[in-house]
Amino acid sequence: MLRTMIGSSRARSVLLGVTAAVALSAVPTVAHAGEGIIIWMESDAPDDKVRQKVENLTAAEVHLSHVDLAFPPQPATPEDAARIETLRETMAAGKAKWDEFDVELSIARELEAAVVPIDLIRDKRDLQDIVDARLFQGAAVQKAFSPDDFAVNEDAKPFRKELPGITANAPWVSAMALDPDRELTRADVADGSAFPDLQALQPAYKELRSAELDVSALPPGATLFIDGTQAKPDDKGIILLRPGAHYTHVLRREIVSGRQILDVKSAAELDLPLIVDQTELEQAKTQVLAGLTTGFPDDVKESIEDLARHNTGPIFVAALDEKGRPKVVPYARGAALLKSKPVTFVFAGEVGGGVIVSPLFDQPDPDDPGAARSNVTAPAIMGHLGFELGIYNFALIGGSDVSLTPANVVTYDNNKTASILPQPWGGAGVYVLRPTGSTPTMLLAGTYGWNFPGHLAFGGRVAFGIPIDENKTWFRLVIGGDAAPTSMWDGDLKDISMYRMYLRFGLAGGV
Repeated sequence: MLRTMIGSSRARSVLLGVTAAVALSAVPTVAHAGEGIIIWMESDAPDDKVRQKVENLTAAEVHLSHVDLAFPPQPATPEDAARIETLRETMAAGKAKWDEFDVELSIARELEAAVVPIDLIRDKRDLQDIVDARLFQGAAVQKAFSPDDFAVNEDAKPFRKELPGITANAPWVSAMALDPDRELTRADVADGSAFPDLQALQPAYKELRSAELDVSALPPGATLFIDGTQAKPDDKGIILLRPGAHYTHVLRREIVSGRQILDVKSAAELDLPLIVDQTELEQAKTQVLAGLTTGFPDDVKESIEDLARHNTGPIFVAALDEKGRPKVVPYARGAALLKSKPVTFVFAGEVGGGVIVSPLFDQPDPDDPGAARSNVTAPAIMGHLGFELGIYNFALIGGSDVSLTPANVVTYDNNKTASILPQPWGGAGVYVLRPTGSTPTMLLAGTYGWNFPGHLAFGGRVAFGIPIDENKTWFRLVIGGDAAPTSMWDGDLKDISMYRMYLRFGLAGGV
């Protein structure tokens, strides 16, 4: 994709604002082929809570934003090498027919057609090939037109470059801009008679003031290349460029991105152009909030297409309204919003440990069975099997816990003892994060149940789920407890209490 940016200065405040937003954000995740991506029409992707909400709607997990549109990935491909090879072949063919009659204009046109598709200079060899071609092309232009005819002939228009006080040979200007330190010789032009004209242009070109390119809008972690060489700005983020065309690209996460050709004017002050600027981003955002994927500015569409080329999964576009609520629209690759399921069902199994505090662990005195008992804190191994029936964010839950107290036994009902204590229960809760996909879950619940041997207990628990695969399976962490200040027994045992606290780990699976 070829984009030529005219060397007029953009509003630096907009670019700096974008840069600040990017600098404060985490580096975006790199999309792998087949993954769904969400492209935000925002300066930066939103916070985790909003992202999670959108992921639940799309099942996509890669979030991209303005910086990715402004510098879309355009990796080097075999096509780039083929374009350079075509230029070499075109130049060789032009030299082979140079001595034929009246061929100079056709040679210049053929070379122009070979140069125009090139939008990436990969290294010094590419640079030399383009500079050599421009010098040769300039000689062809110089031979094709007389000095008076060059300034007015319509056929010469593509090869004219207006400089202060002079109409110059554009291919030669391009060659001097790309390699200003090169010592030009007669061998650089196909015809020795054109060399004096090239020599005459050099002093006039050297008198032109360089332009200042502000690269402060460069994304953090990115490297700028100009004409195939890594750019080295000064302390103020400024790079000096000679007037003429310059090839730029950004290396982000080791991927060539944001290819552009800058047409630099003498003494201009310009910022590193964004392929998609803030105005275009706002225009696209308006369309997304209206539920449309049409009416995007051309630069936005082309940048999205660049992103899409490197991902075969579904593509969504998203934006935040003035209240911070997300609007998501399917864009391409079979993208479709997931229907929100009102009902969810989850099975869970957990193991862990905790403590049970109760006087029942205080063994009665055989000589005084009616004596008061004291609280004993018994370490317990605990397990759980249960279910959660969710209706939107409301949940009905139930199941059974079992506690094993190997170092202690409860004594009840005429000196019966036990160290395995079942605890069936039921309850209700609220999902802070619903178990609707391969996303984290969180449940807050209250419970009521029977704690063996004779207690009705009120309790509560917090269950966290971390997804471990794509099939609604979660690793679970549960923290909870319950309390039964009195027992179900009559008489002296009425005031026997039982309290539990626990931490358990396990797995949960959704249906």
